[in-house]
Amino acid sequence: MTAAAPQDSELKELWKKVLTRLQPTIGKNHFITWFNKSCILNANAAVYKIGFPSTYAYNWVRDKYHIKILQALQEIDSQIKEIEYEVDGGLMNPDDIRGIDIKEFLFGAEKRSRQILVNQDKTECLCARTLNHKYPLNNFIAGKDNRLVHSACMAIANNPGGIYNPLYIYGGVGLGKTHLLHGTGLEILKNFPDKNVIYVTSEQFVNDIVGAIRNQKVTSLKEKYRKADCLIVDDVQFFGKKEASQMEFFHTINDLYESNKQILLTSDRPPAELDDLDNRLKSRFAMGMVVEVLPSDFETRMAILQNRCAELGLVVSNDVLEPIAQYIETNIRELLGALNQLIGQVQFNNIQPTAQLSLRIVQKFYSRDLMIKTAHIPTQNVYQGVSAVPTQTLSPDRIIQAVSEFYKMKPEDLTGDCRKKEIVVPRQICMYLMRILLDQSFARIGEGFSNRNHTTAMHACEKIENEIKTNYRVARDLNSIKIALGV
Repeated sequence: MTAAAPQDSELKELWKKVLTRLQPTIGKNHFITWFNKSCILNANAAVYKIGFPSTYAYNWVRDKYHIKILQALQEIDSQIKEIEYEVDGGLMNPDDIRGIDIKEFLFGAEKRSRQILVNQDKTECLCARTLNHKYPLNNFIAGKDNRLVHSACMAIANNPGGIYNPLYIYGGVGLGKTHLLHGTGLEILKNFPDKNVIYVTSEQFVNDIVGAIRNQKVTSLKEKYRKADCLIVDDVQFFGKKEASQMEFFHTINDLYESNKQILLTSDRPPAELDDLDNRLKSRFAMGMVVEVLPSDFETRMAILQNRCAELGLVVSNDVLEPIAQYIETNIRELLGALNQLIGQVQFNNIQPTAQLSLRIVQKFYSRDLMIKTAHIPTQNVYQGVSAVPTQTLSPDRIIQAVSEFYKMKPEDLTGDCRKKEIVVPRQICMYLMRILLDQSFARIGEGFSNRNHTTAMHACEKIENEIKTNYRVARDLNSIKIALGV
């Protein structure tokens, strides 16, 4: 005899149990954004169907959390073999009681967490104060090139003072080194609340040394750092040429290492390239694990942007994010800065985010080389965003109008016989755009400009082609006009 299908109340309680298992593994803002008003719609034998109120939530959860949800369900009922997903707009109705209000669901847990924090030992709170809680380790988006460093940090968080000691992380500016340090420190405190975790920049360490020498408190300074269970030091390259600080730092990390205490370090270069540091110190840096943080690939940059939007409780389509991820390649801080500017303009001006708006904002972060490099490529071909206006909607008249508006002149000035210097370059840009965007012949382009010879149009296109390789101003103007045209 087949067992009766679970009732709605039973399904709701089951989904609460699943959410209880999922919540510790997912960031709070992500959890609220993607699981709010979700529910188990129905259960048929070993197949459970989970409902979400929007397509965005449906797609995100299905792609990112499918395995976690299935595992959580199977922990509760091993007979469950498969889960399906469905968008049910009715869940957004305030009167629909099927979905779980995630904020209400979390309220009890948060209240208990606050009480635990109030009762924590004061020493532990002091240790954690310098760690930035905005950088949890599970929030670091590790692409294929940075999985090793992320895995090493996770291993340290679970076993500080173990195999990866010291862990030396190096890489360029804005790639996430500091995020990894803070996240690892926070994770250690989460797993081992009694640990004494100290985070300090090299500048702060040097200032402590100078202050201790001046105030004759070197002994108390040594006790402060050598009582650490985990010492985290950011930007050790700045110890260069500071001999007293280098000596004290060497003895500090040597003492910690011999006591099996964890050491985490970051720098902009590998140990061997720190020319101004004592060889003993460089040797100590290199004896553990040395790993480089590399620039993220396009897919990882998109994931970082999506992750940030989820943290803010915003739903932004991929084609709006693509220009930011495409153009800002080597600095995550600038990547998120461009996103913040986009969000600010959208909210301040009460407008819809578009790919064109993203491109305008990204221009503020362009390097000149990048703008020059991409000036000759139609925008939609650069990032394949769906918001771009297709090139077939363009016409010669529309290009002439856009160029004349940009340079604040009359369209007839561009198409006429005037040879003034301030008109020649805009006219050549018109011809160039007609060539690359409309694929018109040189003869046809010349006809549209007072029946000029095809060689005039050819010269104009060659001139602009060469200018955008070296002339930042022409490249910038060309990009701005393309954006106005929606290409």
